[in-house]
Amino acid sequence: MEKIASKQVEGVVDLNSFQRIPARKEFLGGVGAGNGSTGHYPFLSGGFIYWVLNPDSEPQENDYRMGVSPDTRLLTLQVLKNSTWVNACLDGCSSTTTSGGGTIDPGTGGGGGGGGCLIYGTLILLPDGSTKKIEDLELGDFVKTVAITGLDSEQEDAWKTFSTDTFTPSEESSVVVGIQKAQYGYYFLINQELKITFEHPLLALRDGVYAFKRANELVVGDRIYHYTLGLQEISSFERIDETVNVVNINVESQDTYFAENYLVHNLIDPNLEKTYI
Repeated sequence: MEKIASKQVEGVVDLNSFQRIPARKEFLGGVGAGNGSTGHYPFLSGGFIYWVLNPDSEPQENDYRMGVSPDTRLLTLQVLKNSTWVNACLDGCSSTTTSGGGTIDPGTGGGGGGGGCLIYGTLILLPDGSTKKIEDLELGDFVKTVAITGLDSEQEDAWKTFSTDTFTPSEESSVVVGIQKAQYGYYFLINQELKITFEHPLLALRDGVYAFKRANELVVGDRIYHYTLGLQEISSFERIDETVNVVNINVESQDTYFAENYLVHNLIDPNLEKTYI
């Protein structure tokens, strides 16, 4: 029977039969074992493997972990920074994130590769009425948002099925809990103001129904919500093919915020949304 050198509560780690071991493991010097004769292999389900400087304490600043993000279901390598697990950006990496890994652009054209959703320079509305460039936001910053009757802020994907014929927002504030920066190969320019990648949702009114639509689903004539001007008709909508720096932010507890004064919805991970297109 093949064994892995380890410390555990009782028994051995056996590669030739299925075992479920609900205990903390400490591997010293790495694991050097292949598949067992029956094809079984060690695997981790629903958690992370940790690389820590001091195994006798809780993870500390600059410790690492690797596993499948519970938010995105994507493999991610993370480092502990300021008490928050953020995705590690290794040599050759061009993006950073606090909210899960990445994937490839599924061939929607125009180049690209990772990330979203708003272009550098996009002004985000703050609770006091001032604005801040999206690339300058930091974890813990507050942004102006609205609570929308009928939209469940506890469910991140509730926007996908939300619709109403009456729009009654109430102003609130949300805190930035995730920031993802990358590059993308094209974006949409709406009303010569808002620069946004295709997968990002905005609240739109079409045929008397309010619903969140991805940017690439919008058409001239749709009406989108502007903080100071109310509903504004989309009078111009064009695709711009150029590589730009982009940022996605995750805000809580309400999942909406204002970009160039237009109401947009949160995305936990824009890369994951690309797989649904």
